[in-house]
Amino acid sequence: MRSSLILLLIAFITACGSDPIRVPHKLVDIKPEAKVRLQWVRQHGTGNGVQYVKLQPAVNGSIIYSVDRQGLVTAYDKATGKTVWSKKYPIEASAGPTVDADSILIASFNGEVLALNLEDGTQKWKVLVSSEILSAPVSASGKVLVHTNDGKLFAFNNSNGQLQWTYDRTVPVLSLRGTSKPVIIGDIVFDTFSNGKLTILRLNDGKVLLEQPQAIPKGRTDLERMVDSDSGPVVDNDIVYSASYQGFVHATNLRAGRKLWQREISTFLPMLVQGELLYIVDEFDTVWAINKRSGVPVWKQEQLYARALTAPTMMGEYLLFGDYAGYVHVLDKNDGHFVTRVLVTSPEEDSHYDLTEEDVAGIQVAPVVNGNTFYVYANSGRIAAYTIQSK
Repeated sequence: MRSSLILLLIAFITACGSDPIRVPHKLVDIKPEAKVRLQWVRQHGTGNGVQYVKLQPAVNGSIIYSVDRQGLVTAYDKATGKTVWSKKYPIEASAGPTVDADSILIASFNGEVLALNLEDGTQKWKVLVSSEILSAPVSASGKVLVHTNDGKLFAFNNSNGQLQWTYDRTVPVLSLRGTSKPVIIGDIVFDTFSNGKLTILRLNDGKVLLEQPQAIPKGRTDLERMVDSDSGPVVDNDIVYSASYQGFVHATNLRAGRKLWQREISTFLPMLVQGELLYIVDEFDTVWAINKRSGVPVWKQEQLYARALTAPTMMGEYLLFGDYAGYVHVLDKNDGHFVTRVLVTSPEEDSHYDLTEEDVAGIQVAPVVNGNTFYVYANSGRIAAYTIQSK
């Protein structure tokens, strides 16, 4: 039986256990080099609430889709923020939405997976899996993949929800609260699991092609030996990058079947490859830029210590991160210096929407970039669209 939610949250907050109380760095003074301009802001239901969930909006065409924790699914016009349609489902949403060619996919704490029509949000099908779902479903080549918190990976037919195959691995006694998101490249599935292993499977039938440990458990206690791999893999041509908590970041050459390099960095957030660099937010909220071919650090930004950053998002020459206090930090992708920042629910910024100080809330999901606009979904349910203009 898995450890209690309280224990898992303690493990998440205390990280290695040697630094149980981390005081976030105060924001350093910066001279803004660009202007972040608000395009629109809306209140979308109750947001993420206080639970650690990843309800990240998704853009498809002219629409941005969002779901709140109480099952409110809304389609907004991405340019104006005007509601196109909205439907409420009797679920406690925990992950999604994912948007593919003709469906919206959302998941719940009770293990429900719903497929909805893009045009009006009506339900197409619904299935029940073995455990809560804390990472967004993934859709490709007619299949929907769902990674559950009890260590299973399910594949369903995208048109009717029929089960295609299941991959199952034992979950350690203690793990971080969260699961990685599978990656589908062609007919291959890449995923990482709570046992710290990178697993590669065949999409058609779930046959395992490779299982590779990313970290070796060390220490005397379950907490010390935890090597959960929630960040998920990143695939870049023939190279797959993966990471684990209290472990390493790895680069593996798939064609040669060998490890290229590893670097001791502990993380549980998704990584990002862009150009020649691999961008990582470690467990202490240091932002790293690492040469993807050699594993050698190019720069790191340590001024955001313990600010509970989101995973990185790329927007042109900028890296974007949300934090626990509701700020979006904009860094130069080339050297990591601060370009600007914005408080998403700042009364000063958004005064014409009659916001108050109580509206200020943290951000748990990475900003979503589409063209020259980025969208942020705060824990409070505030969803806002911004552009960045150079001064």
